[in-house]
Amino acid sequence: MTSGQTLPGDKADKSQTNKDERRVKLQIFSLALSYLNSAQRAGKQIGGGKPDFPFAVHEVSLSLLEGEILAIMGANGCGKSTLLKGMARALKPSSGKVEFEGENIWALSPKQFASKVAYLPQSLQIPDDMKVIELINLGRNPHQKWWQPSSQMDGKEKAHLAEVIEKLDLGHLQDRNLAHLSGGERQRAIIAMALSQRPSLLLMDEPLSGLDFRHQLEILEYLKDLRKDGLTIALVLHDLNFAAHIANRVALLQKPTETSNSLAALGVPSEVLGGVVSKAVFQVDIDSIETGDGKTVFYLKPENENS
Repeated sequence: MTSGQTLPGDKADKSQTNKDERRVKLQIFSLALSYLNSAQRAGKQIGGGKPDFPFAVHEVSLSLLEGEILAIMGANGCGKSTLLKGMARALKPSSGKVEFEGENIWALSPKQFASKVAYLPQSLQIPDDMKVIELINLGRNPHQKWWQPSSQMDGKEKAHLAEVIEKLDLGHLQDRNLAHLSGGERQRAIIAMALSQRPSLLLMDEPLSGLDFRHQLEILEYLKDLRKDGLTIALVLHDLNFAAHIANRVALLQKPTETSNSLAALGVPSEVLGGVVSKAVFQVDIDSIETGDGKTVFYLKPENENS
């Protein structure tokens, strides 16, 4: 994609279609990722044979435009989390590269990268005696000098922090220890930490895990609002309808082999999730219906149901 393109899936969003110039925020070039070192991949490690296929992600190329939401989907074990790690500098590529705003992400310093990119992995080790507000303030670290206490925030920072706390329904929890939170409340606090970082690119691995229906929908709507302000988001999702609701495009992954790459399909949700490729990837029959307001709702069909 080039910087002058309109985002897929934005036809109904006037605030997006009015913005006709969008630059590429992140671009992936023929990316291959492996948890094995080069000797292990070649079968030269002492006492080990050559693996059947050594790459968790293989030959992925795609780009994200500014203000785009990309849903990364696929069956268990296909490399969704691994791809996100490669985008987040959490795993070095075996080959290929990832560029952020035109520069190789590994050429940036950790502080430079963290000041612009927030990464929310599936699990995060956090001390239980930390308070919610202390966790949220950690997101500001890349923007602070080492001598600045968290209390020294300008008006813009305070307003942003207050908005994040309100949108994630954490006002009544901010002085509570993390040990005293439910799993869903803890997850909302972690998302708030990532958003308090004020990133221009947000990478999230199953961010809705453990959340109740209300908070899932509220967070999705908040992310859509942030997208309108230019935030670029890539997130791993399992729910087809959440992806259809929030994403401009879906990257559908499959487990790579010697003869097939990781990226099975890439496009707008209605086309990717309702196509024959998604049925092959998920190994279930997926069908959809159009609602009265023009939205697509996906559902799984039992094997014995006639089409």
